[in-house]
Formats: sequence, C-alpha cells, structure tokens
Amino acid sequence: MRKTYTPNDLIRFIYHETSTQEEQGITEQLMNDPALMQEYRQLVKTVTALEDAPAEPHPTSISIIMEYSASLNEKTVH
Repeated sequence: MRKTYTPNDLIRFIYHETSTQEEQGITEQLMNDPALMQEYRQLVKTVTALEDAPAEPHPTSISIIMEYSASLNEKTVH
C-alpha cells in the first residue's frame, strides 16, 4: 500500500527530520507524482524565503516603538 504524504511530511523532509525509511518513500513518491513534486518545490521556495527574511526589526520600527514608549512614560509622570 502506498503512503500518502502530507505537507507536514514534506516540511520535515526539507528540514531533514524524517527517518531513512520515510526519506526513501518521499523521494520515490516525488519522482512519480508531479503534483507532490510541485507542492514540494513550492514549500522549498517558502522555506528559503523564510530563511532569507530579516531576523531583526527595521530601524524605523524600533524608532516608532521607542517614541510610543516615551510618550506613555510622559503621560504617567505628569
């Protein structure tokens, strides 16, 4: 019986969190199922985009937060 792999299985596969048996099964099914391969490629693009996203906030965002915090502080002091 052929196993049906879910998007979660593919994500685990992308992050190398699958067992050797699962990896073999997913690899085989990717070679034989164009729809699964398309979904895999889309997930790889998404994972890559997430990894390339900035890990720190933009300086403008920090400035806005700091200004807001200062304005709250001024209101509680008076």
